[in-house]
Amino acid sequence: MILTDRGEEYVAGGDYEMQPWNVTASQADTLIDLLYEKPFYFDLTYNLVALLDSVFELSKNSHPVPRDQIEDWYTSKVGKRDNWVSGPGQALFDGSAHILTNLGLSRASINNFI
Repeated sequence: MILTDRGEEYVAGGDYEMQPWNVTASQADTLIDLLYEKPFYFDLTYNLVALLDSVFELSKNSHPVPRDQIEDWYTSKVGKRDNWVSGPGQALFDGSAHILTNLGLSRASINNFI
């Protein structure tokens, strides 16, 4: 397998002995840098930026932002309003929210984004 420079940086920053499944601070920094430098690099980075932007935009009106408002706004932002399927779509939404939380860029509770 051939990794990009960013991929090699990410792998090098891991703690595979103590916490193989957790993202380390170094790995988080690598991912955050990638989000800032190339937000449209691939689907995952775009989805993360779109969700973070949705939270930011809606937080101007209320804080914390209700989850249903975020989900509605986000599906429009990523162009999936008409074909959003609850199973796969919900998994994408939940996964993106989890990643943003692990990177320290957002905090999500069951019903709100903070």
